[in-house]
Amino acid sequence: MSVHYLVGVSGQYMNTEGKLSKYCVKDFKLPELEAALSVVKNKLLDKRLMADYPDFSAVYTHFLDFTEEVSDTKGVKPKEVVVSRKNISFMNKKQLISYLTMNALPIDIQWYEKAHELREAIKLCEENQEKFEAREMELLKERKQNKILKELNG
Repeated sequence: MSVHYLVGVSGQYMNTEGKLSKYCVKDFKLPELEAALSVVKNKLLDKRLMADYPDFSAVYTHFLDFTEEVSDTKGVKPKEVVVSRKNISFMNKKQLISYLTMNALPIDIQWYEKAHELREAIKLCEENQEKFEAREMELLKERKQNKILKELNG
């Protein structure tokens, strides 16, 4: 099985008039995630932006938007996301929810609005189930109260 990583990068570039312009997410394929943003910025991004934006002069900012582990083999759908524990730190919220489902973790996603909050809950749940359950019980009362307050006060 051939595995690589799909990495999304976005940011701003300096155009030929000396003004900043935004560029949308650009996808790049990498053999590994180690120093992914650095590899994209130093070896791939300039060439892609020159091709996509005729007024491109230089990269100003660059941000890592997402990473996915991808399998490209015969009999396997292209861009099939392989969800594993080793890349949980790079998953977006949608991927984290898939991970929860696949691993039948007892986490109620309605209480986690942001990916980093859900990621922390997953890690705690997997590392120490009892500690996770105790923390959830403490937070449940506060969460319900906050939800009611939000509904009542907009």
